[in-house]
Amino acid sequence: MHLTPDRFEELVADALDDIPEGLGALMENVAVLILDDNAPLADWLEREIARTGVTTVVAPTAEQAIAEATRQPFDLAIVDLVLPDGDGVAVTESIREWSEMPIVVLSAVGDEAEKVRALNAGA
Repeated sequence: MHLTPDRFEELVADALDDIPEGLGALMENVAVLILDDNAPLADWLEREIARTGVTTVVAPTAEQAIAEATRQPFDLAIVDLVLPDGDGVAVTESIREWSEMPIVVLSAVGDEAEKVRALNAGA
């Protein structure tokens, strides 16, 4: 099944709307790193996730993401596979050398082998 951007946006908005009131206070101590060079998508993710009280940091490059990840602890990383200065799999491998934080891959890459590569790297 191919997930369109509009359907993805709808699913995320629905999920965020279902977060029970009062849970926001618990989410204030949660930090998410968003690694995506697509500014409109990264901005949208940041805005929607921040609605829950979660702290977000956007990094548009692999280099910036690694720098941010070493500067502060994150509870989750959302990583794009295609980046201007590398790929999300290399970032995932790098983070896995010293962190067990969950990593979610978000990408338009349709290549099944690339997705498997990301999973094998620790996503």
